[in-house]
Amino acid sequence: SVSDVTQIKYLLRRNEKLTHFDALTDLPNRQYFWQQLENKIQKNRPFYLLYIDIKQFKRINELHGHLVGDEVIKDLSKRLNTITHAEDMIAKIGGTEFAVIMGLNHSHSQISSEDQNQCVKFAKELINASTLPFYVSSGQKCEIGLNVGAAAFPQDANSAEELMKFADLAVYSTYAVAK
Repeated sequence: SVSDVTQIKYLLRRNEKLTHFDALTDLPNRQYFWQQLENKIQKNRPFYLLYIDIKQFKRINELHGHLVGDEVIKDLSKRLNTITHAEDMIAKIGGTEFAVIMGLNHSHSQISSEDQNQCVKFAKELINASTLPFYVSSGQKCEIGLNVGAAAFPQDANSAEELMKFADLAVYSTYAVAK
């Protein structure tokens, strides 16, 4: 008896991709990001968690429609992905929300002022990536902005839930890493 497992292997790979990656952007999804965040915490090495929210995105959907909104999110995810470094991980964790685990290139046990400056610089790079207009397939020009907040492990929190909470709060605080 001969059996072709090609179709089964394809379906298994596709199912795994759907489980861990966002269908629109091909970035890791919230579930996979959360797993990686917990793994990073277990390694007990300092890092930053950046939480990114698209400003006034509802306006894009209202003015141009959801298909255009999807195009903008896809293009933004590509821009953000090109800015992240090899030791970083970016994910789409909500409709208009992204998160980045920003790795640090040292073995210190605490966050330094140099690390903080590096985080601020990185957040500004993320924001700058969104300032150029987006031209969608219909030729329409769309403009967006980003709010970025950050939390440091282990300085600000030492659990995934607390880090996410503090980074999310920082997005809308008056003293966020970058606005």
